[in-house]
Amino acid sequence: MADWVFDTDSFLPGEPLTSAKALTLLENPVAMAEGAVNAPRNVLKSIERISAGAFTRATRSDSFNLASVGVVLELGLLQIGTVRVAFTSESGASKTIVRRRAGSNTTLVSGTGSLSVDASVIPGDLITCTGTAFNRGPDTSFTATFSTNGENLWPAGGNGGVVVNNDV
Repeated sequence: MADWVFDTDSFLPGEPLTSAKALTLLENPVAMAEGAVNAPRNVLKSIERISAGAFTRATRSDSFNLASVGVVLELGLLQIGTVRVAFTSESGASKTIVRRRAGSNTTLVSGTGSLSVDASVIPGDLITCTGTAFNRGPDTSFTATFSTNGENLWPAGGNGGVVVNNDV
């Protein structure tokens, strides 16, 4: 692990850039990323903001039977911005997309058709896609996806689904 070096006396205007100073400039960002003692810490606002788009970042499919209710996809998010949530099923099945923020639930959209909503999110929000199966057999299939405009998705909790296409 790289060591964090903070020496303001070494970096005075007009002072020559020695190899030791150059090494410090090279290693300090690494020390920050690795969590070295006394190094500044990364904060949530440094994580990229997200915007709704066509790039799938998380997806999950599931099926239920005989009027049962199930959570198809649930993600807690660390980012600020907007994420596109799409929720599909066989025609006529009931679906709901809910955002939980600071202990309070808000239904973003519900219905029987294909649902899509651009949900505004802040760190700690939990987005849940819940489906209700038909009151008959066979099983009713559901698929939920979270999409951005190319930004990575940083989930924090929930059933996770499958995070895909992240550039990490």
